[in-house]
Formats: sequence, C-alpha cells, structure tokens
Amino acid sequence: MFKKDDVFRHEAGFAELLWDALWEHYPGQMCKSFRGLGQILCEKSPVLRRETKVREFAKSPYGACAYDFSVDLSKLVPAQNDIFAFDLTTALWKKSGFHEEARPPEDHLNIWRETLCRIPNTLPNMIATWYIVRNETEDTFFDETAPNSVKNMDQLVDLVSDQFPGTAIVLRQPGDLSALGIKTYKLLVVPVFNSTPAKGEARHELTRIMTRNYPQLLIKQVVDFLPTRVST
Repeated sequence: MFKKDDVFRHEAGFAELLWDALWEHYPGQMCKSFRGLGQILCEKSPVLRRETKVREFAKSPYGACAYDFSVDLSKLVPAQNDIFAFDLTTALWKKSGFHEEARPPEDHLNIWRETLCRIPNTLPNMIATWYIVRNETEDTFFDETAPNSVKNMDQLVDLVSDQFPGTAIVLRQPGDLSALGIKTYKLLVVPVFNSTPAKGEARHELTRIMTRNYPQLLIKQVVDFLPTRVST
C-alpha cells in the first residue's frame, strides 16, 4: 500500500480521526489506558484496535475476516461496554491489486451481510459503521458487475440488511444525523461519491481527512455521536 494510494489515505486518516476523537471525549480515561507508559503507539492501544478478527466478537463462517478498526469503550469506562466496529472501503466489490483479495461480488455481499448486519444485530452492545469513499460518481460505479444488479448505495444497503430490515441507515449529509435512533440502527453507512467528476467530493474527502480538516467531514460527526449511545 502506497502513501499516495486512496486506500492508505482513507485508512491512515481515519485512524487519526478515531484516535483524536477518543482523546477528545475521554481524555482522563485515555491517559489511564497508557498504564504508566509515557507514550503508546496507536496500534498498541487496548481501546482502538486495527484489523480485529470477526471471530473475536462472534462465531461466524467468516471469522477470519476483519473489521478495519474497532473501539472497545469498556477499556475506558467499564460500565459502558459498547463496541464500535468500522469497515472502510474505496472499492466495495471492485477490490483489486496486490494488497486486496479478489472475490466475486456475491462473496462480498455475503461477508457484508454477516459482519455488518447479522453480527451487530445479535450483539446488543455492537454498532457497525461502513465508511465508503469512492473517487467516482455513484451512477458510473454501480454497473453490470454490482451484486444482484443493484443500482445505487441505498439499494445495496437494503440488500445487505434484508434479513434485519430497518436496522441500517444511509447518512449523506449532517441533517441525516437527526434521524438516528441509536437503539434501532445497528449499521450506519456513510458513503462519499463524486456528484460529478469535476466536483470530486471523494477526492476532497480524502484530502480533508489526511489534513485533519475534520469539521467538514460527516464521518467525524458520526464518530462523535457514537459515544453518546447507551447500551441496552
């Protein structure tokens, strides 16, 4: 993975966003999580973890798959045992290259149904967030290769969550956050595509996340919202 690669910029920038958000919301608890060390690498934190295997949360035929990031709030506030899982992608079913595993679109669909929908819906303390940034228009991206011939992100989310209808929500703008019923929605989807090639919203998204220009990112508002959830 190269530093100018969209995948690297997406994942590295989001890791920093999550890390900063944890310090913003839980400064005292984050200090204690260092356990006396003067400094700690992000990947060594017991709170924020990278590439967490699915089998650590539930028994699953896709146990060897991994969430890109996970946050375990019980490591900061024992009474708040929420787990937030984050899946990031710049390609969805069109993954390719030496750092990606080639799979048929249907395989991706089955993995998403399991990891982003079934598992969060069977674990009361888990919420999954699907953060998609694709440097392409949605109309162009959803072509004949799309699983089950879906035409857009909304249809794909409906397909992924078809066994648990009403538990997923697509968030495209700040006003959508008001619709969040955190006890109902177990999958929060934040897709960023270009409205036109010239406008390049996805390109700007990656630039902003790498330069820490967080106020203009909807995903930052979603991350800030998650700690307000109370487990049931």
